Amino acid sequence: MDIAQYGLMDGERFAFIDTGNGLIFARDAYKSIETADSLEECESYIESMIK
Repeated sequence: MDIAQYGLMDGERFAFIDTGNGLIFARDAYKSIETADSLEECESYIESMIK
């Protein structure tokens, strides 16, 4: 509700948010990048998975 009034119940697996306190995403859903510290790391991982 902080970001949008509506959403998909499964939508949390697809959001990657860079905040002042660090990167937020469903780390348990992405074990390969669970230690990622930047959006660039997440982007590289996702691009490698869709190629």
